[in-house]
Amino acid sequence: MAKRDRKDSILNAAETLFALHGYEGTSTRAIADRAGANLALIAYYFKSKEGVFQEVVSRRATALLDRVRVLAEPIDPPWVRLNRFIEETVQFLVAEQPEFSRILLRESTAPIGHEHTRSPMRASTRPLREVLMRIQAAGRAEGEFKYADVDLCLNMLLGVALMSAADAASQSPSELSSLSRRAAELVASAFRGLLAKGQPTAGPLPESPPQPSLPVSTPIDVQTDRETGTLGPDATFQIGEID
Repeated sequence: MAKRDRKDSILNAAETLFALHGYEGTSTRAIADRAGANLALIAYYFKSKEGVFQEVVSRRATALLDRVRVLAEPIDPPWVRLNRFIEETVQFLVAEQPEFSRILLRESTAPIGHEHTRSPMRASTRPLREVLMRIQAAGRAEGEFKYADVDLCLNMLLGVALMSAADAASQSPSELSSLSRRAAELVASAFRGLLAKGQPTAGPLPESPPQPSLPVSTPIDVQTDRETGTLGPDATFQIGEID
C-alpha cells in the first residue's frame, strides 16, 4: 500500500472512532486496529494521537475551504455569494462529512482544558471567517448589507450545520441531502433578517461598532503545512493587496 493510502486509511479510521467515542475515548491502538495498520505507523506518520486528530480536522477543513475560498472574490453580487457560502458549508458538513461534524460538535462541548483538540478546530474555522467577513464587507460597500457581527453569523451557521449532522448515522443519503437543504434555507433566512437593509435591529441593545472595511479584491493567503498542504493548528491567514 502506498504511503498516502496508508495515511488515509489511518485518518479514515481515526475520524470514525473520534466521531463515535470522542478524542479521550479513542486510543491509538484502536485506530491502528480499525485501519489494519501497525501501531508504529501512527507514531511514524503523526507522532501521537494529538497529531492524528490535528490532521483529521485539517484535511476536512482544507477541503471545505477549497469549496468556498472563491467566494471571497467579487465574482457575483454579495447576496449570491452569501447564499452559496451557506449552501456549500452546510452541504459539506451535513450531507457529505457528517462524521467530521460530529467530531467538531463533540469536542466543542468537551470539558474546558482540551486545548489539544480546540486549537486545531479554531484553526479550521479562521479561514471560513475570513471568507464570510469579505462577503459582508462587499455587501456593506455596495449598500446591500447592514452591519452584523461576523463571529455570531458564523457561529449560527456552524451551530445549525453541526446540530443537523448530530444524528446523521441513522439517516439515508437522500434524507441527509434533504436535511442539508432545509438547514441551509433556515440559515439563509436568518442571515437575511440580520443583514438586509431595512430590516429592524432585534432587541434593545445598540448595534456594535462596524468592523473595519476590507478591500474586496484582495486575496486571502492561507499558509498551510509545508509537508501535507493542509491547515495545521498554527496556520496563518493574511490579506494582501493585489499588484
